[in-house]
Amino acid sequence: MGGCARVAACLGFQPEPASAACSAWCDARNVCDRSEDQYLCERACTPDPEPLPARLVCLEMSGCGSVDDCAAIDVAASPACIEACAGAGVCDQFAVDGTCEALCTGQDASFVTPEGWPGDIAACLGEAIDGDACNAADVEGCFIPASCDGHEDLIIVGPEGGEFEVNTNGRADRYEAECGGQGPEAVLAIQVRAPGRLTATVIAADYDPLIFMRQGTCDAPQLEVACNDDSAGVLSSVSVQAEVDIYYLFIDGFAGGSGTSTVRITIQ
Repeated sequence: MGGCARVAACLGFQPEPASAACSAWCDARNVCDRSEDQYLCERACTPDPEPLPARLVCLEMSGCGSVDDCAAIDVAASPACIEACAGAGVCDQFAVDGTCEALCTGQDASFVTPEGWPGDIAACLGEAIDGDACNAADVEGCFIPASCDGHEDLIIVGPEGGEFEVNTNGRADRYEAECGGQGPEAVLAIQVRAPGRLTATVIAADYDPLIFMRQGTCDAPQLEVACNDDSAGVLSSVSVQAEVDIYYLFIDGFAGGSGTSTVRITIQ
């Protein structure tokens, strides 16, 4: 029991219990920031605010790197998502009113989602829904942003950087860079909130890694800003003067290699 909860208990104050969704939101925030008081957080989201489902979607998608962006969602559904989800209620996934809109709004608020993405949902749902018939698999695919933001196990890096364990074994080989890279990749999405020097260094690896970086859009080779193989022995490092944007770091392998590595990211 936290400090505020103990004070309330001593005073005999019995607040309205938090909902499961509210508790999940506060649990997730506490994981990102241990100074977050669970009791105060639950009081702030009881009763459930209308934007709570969208905030949970946002936080689940982008992790601790986007807590502030997710908390700033102030509507249950954005106008763009209301338009995108029109007619989606025939699908079982959206049997509860507002489910589609919350999913769209939450994902759209994440910093890893391409700008204007809700417009893609409308067209996609139009193909996945035929009258009252709904192709569940196709509908689910409509809610994967059309970028490597949908890459399995995309690693989200907040503006504070840090060290990250990466494993490319068993992954697909989807991307290549100017300096090579024929191995399977892991992708890290790095949020830069203030201009500064962004440096990514492989500090340990059990294979020969090759790394490269793109700015703004993951799937655009022309937006590559750095690429390196073997800056220190077989280890690799890249550094760029970063703007306020999203940078995608690809952990690839020389000559088709794969393995495990530790990557250090700093933004100064």
